[in-house]
Amino acid sequence: MVVTTGDYANNRTMAWDLNNETMEAMERAGQSKGGSGGGMGMGGGAPEGGAAAAGAPRGTAGASAPGGPGGGPGSAAGGPGGAAAAGGPGGGGGMGGMMGGGSKASSLKHEGTGHKMCCWAGGMIEPSPRGGMNIGAGVNGPWGTGPMVQLNSQAKRFADESAAPLMGGACARQPAGIACVVTDKKYMKSIVIAGLEHGGPNFGRKEWLEDMQEDMAKVVAGGAKGGHVRGITVAERNAATVFGANTLEELAGYLGYKGELAQTFVESIKHYNELCKKGVDSDYGKDVKAMIPIDEPPFYGCSGRLGGGASFGMVTMSGMVTDTKLRVLDKKGNPIKGLFVAGNTLGGRYGLGYSTPFAGNSIGMAMTHGWLAGKFAAEA
Repeated sequence: MVVTTGDYANNRTMAWDLNNETMEAMERAGQSKGGSGGGMGMGGGAPEGGAAAAGAPRGTAGASAPGGPGGGPGSAAGGPGGAAAAGGPGGGGGMGGMMGGGSKASSLKHEGTGHKMCCWAGGMIEPSPRGGMNIGAGVNGPWGTGPMVQLNSQAKRFADESAAPLMGGACARQPAGIACVVTDKKYMKSIVIAGLEHGGPNFGRKEWLEDMQEDMAKVVAGGAKGGHVRGITVAERNAATVFGANTLEELAGYLGYKGELAQTFVESIKHYNELCKKGVDSDYGKDVKAMIPIDEPPFYGCSGRLGGGASFGMVTMSGMVTDTKLRVLDKKGNPIKGLFVAGNTLGGRYGLGYSTPFAGNSIGMAMTHGWLAGKFAAEA
């Protein structure tokens, strides 16, 4: 069996049955997960109008399995060796019927199904420390992830903004409330030293850069409403509302800081400028190359919110431990007969963070490893 999961845009677990022994072992291990039909079911209902399949041992008809709320009726045909599994009212829970036969594919929602299937068969998910998708955290402008100063709801700086892979954790620890990113007339100096990040500035799009600069020139005239600025980010061209003002006090108000917080905002920027002048970030250790003072009007900023914990990333970062032939390994390091993985179900694809300068890497790895897994499975 080859188990693979696609990219976040179409994150579905696919499984191809290539080994009867492994399939039957996984069905037994997942028996309690299905509804009354048994098999490797997830128990949750299919989306309204979607196919619902009841779990059933190979070669037998699948009985209806109760589904979760919102499930829609449907049916999934079993391949050779397995009769069609009828979906009962509310949707079916199992997978056995869907996978009853040679080389038949099954598609489930993104609920960690691939990982669970492999664990039921005795596989092991790669141990910690596991990678996190923390890049680009906090408040970003149309320029994307970069080293510009960020302030929290207390109008205070809280991290080394140039350390993109570490910003996610720092942002998650901030008090809930407004936040902002701040720069000035020299904003391009910060943009050109930003890292090659997924979500960072796209240095290969001259037209995008020209569009952004054209929009930035109109921001100050927008006053408290700000201005719409076209973005230059890698992968997705994200636009943003940018506020501009000729004084820091005025900008603070546009960004949502009032009264004492507005004064703290100004003091935080002045303190940062002092650190820039000294050439040492004694607060958070920011690289001196990224220490660019905010002292030339017009001043610019974008607002957002921080706090309340971390959010889920769009790509599965950790997966199953395998050997060089993409065979899933058990806890003793031995390959499980007939069980291969690819795509987001495969472990070892990233280090400690999703730090990559190009789009489509998850899809690319799914295609490449999927082709190799099929090749290795056919040779086994």
